[in-house]
Amino acid sequence: MAEHMSSKIVTCVSYHHFERSPSVFTRHLGVSTSPEAFAQQLTYFKRHYTPVSLDQLLQGDLPDNPLLLTIDDSYRSTLEIAAPMLTDAGIPALLMPNSRVIEGGYAPIDNVLSLAMSELGPTGLGIAVGLADPWTCGVRRIVREIMPALDVARREELKQRFLKLLNVREADLVERMDLFLDPAQLKRLVTEHGFSAGSHTATHMHLRALSRDAARAEIAEGKRRVEDMTGAKVRAFSFPYGSPLDATAANLDLVRNCGHEAIFLVQRRTNAIRAAADIWYRQGMSEQLGLQLPVKLTWLPRMGELKAALN
Repeated sequence: MAEHMSSKIVTCVSYHHFERSPSVFTRHLGVSTSPEAFAQQLTYFKRHYTPVSLDQLLQGDLPDNPLLLTIDDSYRSTLEIAAPMLTDAGIPALLMPNSRVIEGGYAPIDNVLSLAMSELGPTGLGIAVGLADPWTCGVRRIVREIMPALDVARREELKQRFLKLLNVREADLVERMDLFLDPAQLKRLVTEHGFSAGSHTATHMHLRALSRDAARAEIAEGKRRVEDMTGAKVRAFSFPYGSPLDATAANLDLVRNCGHEAIFLVQRRTNAIRAAADIWYRQGMSEQLGLQLPVKLTWLPRMGELKAALN
């Protein structure tokens, strides 16, 4: 794939969930940003960058030091915490949710794993997935080493195994978590807060192990349902977990053929040189403050860019 060079380097940041103290359902996922940290980060963005919208990104209508703020997944904290803060700061945002989660009654496996880690510990988690060294297990290891190889059926089987170990029904767990947007709340983010709507697959799947039909279903259905719920055209797609290993040529073709015009990964590199004109690299944000912000947003991506060039 030919590389694309940007005349103005866009900084893209990625968020997921906003909460002061992570619950058992999010504690082991590394997806939370406190409102206090988010407020300081927004101030930093306005001081050092010019925030842009998805429309500006796609049109190429970019000011100096452009920054695009994105939020993945379907957490209700986006509406309750992030949206008012973004509105007050005058910063646009792109939300890329998982449609099946918003429709209700569906527990993402990531949140099930976080609860299992809290209740079963690393050894219990490792035994459940059949590791030879179960005491070394953690949620990140399962997400990185085991889940990418699972197709839809085997991943659902793994989730149901953990639900059984936790002795909880999925519908009851979703009600207990009380974490996610519903369709009306998703639409409010678009109509009342001016969010752009993107897609993040229907069920937050690694796509590399899926058949072409299964990958197409995840991509196309996720897009269609978000459009149905928001009444807005979906033009952006982010790969769950952000890995380029899921962005195979076949999967990129599916994403583009479904009508997505911007494709997002999470990589420690700048957007100075990209794999294609529609592919964008993001920096995952959490609790970075002070001097951590220029390191996270400038120096580490530049070092990643250098490493990629040397390889």
